[in-house]
Amino acid sequence: MKSGIYLVTFQSSLENFGSGIVVIDNGKVHGGDAGFVYLGTYKENPPNGTATITIKNFDPQQHSVFGALNHCGLTLSGTASASSFSLTGNVTQQPDLRIAISGRLISELL
Repeated sequence: MKSGIYLVTFQSSLENFGSGIVVIDNGKVHGGDAGFVYLGTYKENPPNGTATITIKNFDPQQHSVFGALNHCGLTLSGTASASSFSLTGNVTQQPDLRIAISGRLISELL
């Protein structure tokens, strides 16, 4: 998977849809949306990938696919190509809360 800026969409077992932006650069993940910051790591073994992400809320007024959780961890795995990925997993603090995340490259990094 290329380092770059990705448009991400996600859904959980609680909510149908959410979206944001992530920057993937040399195994690091940084991003966010209107209410949350995403920080973590990504490892690729083509065509598979794994990610460990921490989600932190900075605007409690925003609706979330994580329900009432303000801070949580995600453990994800799935597939990746040069310009996209599809990962599924669960919320570490609430293992029955499943999440699916898809990403599409929208810009390479300078």
